[in-house]
Amino acid sequence: MATGVLGLIGMVAVLVALVVGFAVPRQTVAAPEGAGPAVDAAERHVRRLRLVGLVLGGVVAVWLWGVDALGRGSMLAAVGFGLAFLVVMCVGELTNPVSRSARSDADLRRRRVGDYLPRRLSVLVAVTVVVLAALLIVGLVAGTADDLGRPGRALAWTTPTGGGSAGPWPGSFYAWPMLGALLVELALAGAALRIIAHRAQVVPSQAASEVDSALRSAAARGVVAATGVATAFPLGGLGVVMAITASNAVRGGAPGWLAVVVWVASAAVLLAVVTFSQSAASLLRSAAGRVVRDDTDERAEDLGAGAA
Repeated sequence: MATGVLGLIGMVAVLVALVVGFAVPRQTVAAPEGAGPAVDAAERHVRRLRLVGLVLGGVVAVWLWGVDALGRGSMLAAVGFGLAFLVVMCVGELTNPVSRSARSDADLRRRRVGDYLPRRLSVLVAVTVVVLAALLIVGLVAGTADDLGRPGRALAWTTPTGGGSAGPWPGSFYAWPMLGALLVELALAGAALRIIAHRAQVVPSQAASEVDSALRSAAARGVVAATGVATAFPLGGLGVVMAITASNAVRGGAPGWLAVVVWVASAAVLLAVVTFSQSAASLLRSAAGRVVRDDTDERAEDLGAGAA
């Protein structure tokens, strides 16, 4: 049942992401005169690698989904996608064909990671990470072994007249792998953001500073969006499972605090849908759209029209 609900939520989120990703126009900046070819080469390189990252991440996610029939593979599938995408993003920034050009005065400006982060999406993803970690800790604390002795897969309680148990429950059987993967994901995202902020400028010219900042911002948005996908999907699954199991436990006479878990887990599912759809839309736009436009042809057309 939980798998079916999670699948339905995932399909809705993907549909929303597709609509938002292709319906909302993205902002672009104009390339300075004479810098068009270098900027085009850099943008083509990064855009190709983003597409490679999406494909490779999808393959990793599909493979992980079928690894463990008890749900650990499906829980880690989105994290696997995020890790693969971030590795490709790091490679793309480090191997940019024009980022190895000679440094200029523009390169000597102090750059900070925060200068390029998408504000609203970063806050949304940060809240998602915190909620995911909090629910995993709750699962760890409250989980007990199931009837086959697997640790943390059941939620047990006692009452003056007896007790009971319900499952599945995201205890240590699921929480430890997820927490470990989450730490690796965040570390790799941080490394990618530092590479983006501190790499050499694409076109070593003060006139190209705005273009360079736009390219860095687009790359940073891709990193944040991949982290959002990697954390929102497991949060949705975790929320569904915890809400269903805790609800069954409350009906079976479990302590009243589990009713709070039901509401919090349900709210986490809604947060996961919003974060996933926003993050997936950003990923699609970063892979399919351009950040820099070349106004040379447009200026030529305007001059031709004026002469006519």
